[in-house]
Amino acid sequence: MGRVTRAGGTALALLLAVAAVGCPGDGSQLLGEDDRPKITGPVDDFEDGSVQGWVEGPPSPNPPSNIPDGGPDGAGDNYLENISTGGFGPGGLLVMFNQDQWTGDYVTTGITRIEAMMANFGASDLFMRIALEGNPFERYGSTVAQNLPADGQWYALGFDLDDASLTEVSGGASLQDVLSNVGTLRILSAERAPSWTGDGVVANLGVDDIRGVGE
Repeated sequence: MGRVTRAGGTALALLLAVAAVGCPGDGSQLLGEDDRPKITGPVDDFEDGSVQGWVEGPPSPNPPSNIPDGGPDGAGDNYLENISTGGFGPGGLLVMFNQDQWTGDYVTTGITRIEAMMANFGASDLFMRIALEGNPFERYGSTVAQNLPADGQWYALGFDLDDASLTEVSGGASLQDVLSNVGTLRILSAERAPSWTGDGVVANLGVDDIRGVGE
């Protein structure tokens, strides 16, 4: 299984968005091409036509799917589409997760931030966060959501993996313990608070170039 390992992966360039998404109160900004941190973990660009291990809890009627055109690079650029139908039934929550290449020891690997390109193709704004689980029910989620406007444009979002940026959701373990033994990485929309499950919202989310970076 393709777990997170020490640095040595391919340095794949990530297309920058024209404008950064507003992040209420977190002071984050879009990095320029010359000052982006190094890639220390996997890069999911979806160019192989697969979903690269990103799934929803079964039985979802609308699991993540690979779209062969319309990513950040435009024509011919694959990306991952995650649709949610609203409510709390199967496929209703905007959340997807990976238990394949994104598992492992982020501390030893040197991953301090998760970055991705995201686009909101739906009718309502989304509030993007990540969440991580170490041992079962030991979970942390993004403290502050990043607003992703419903304009169909691609934006570069970044999620720092530190005490200032992640809040304990359940379990009582330290953040260091969770980051040393990540079993699940989630991408979700949750408007009001750090979350593991995400909101029940009608949405169409595009995601591309998910990557782990370090100092």
